[in-house]
Amino acid sequence: MASKAKSFAVMETRNLECRVLRHVFEHKITFKVKEGLELMFECHRCPVTRTDTWSMDGRTKRAKIIRRAYKYPNGYLIQDPSSWGGRIVFNENVRYELGTRYMKGG
Repeated sequence: MASKAKSFAVMETRNLECRVLRHVFEHKITFKVKEGLELMFECHRCPVTRTDTWSMDGRTKRAKIIRRAYKYPNGYLIQDPSSWGGRIVFNENVRYELGTRYMKGG
């Protein structure tokens, strides 16, 4: 198992950027499903995809998100961020690794 510092060192820069800056999703396709609509999105930066299912209420003219699922590439997810000292410390570590790469011109 890689050390905590090495865990980030082996992550692709685009994955770190999405962790820090959030994903930049673009709508790709929509399907009609029993519940309403299923919309598929892809991130411009990293290979994460998101699928939303919306219920469409023609009477109230409202659409509710009833399901949201993400598909992550291998190596993107980190198990148990609490073992890093909690989410805040975890995010600070991600930003530090990304900032170090930016300072090196990468």
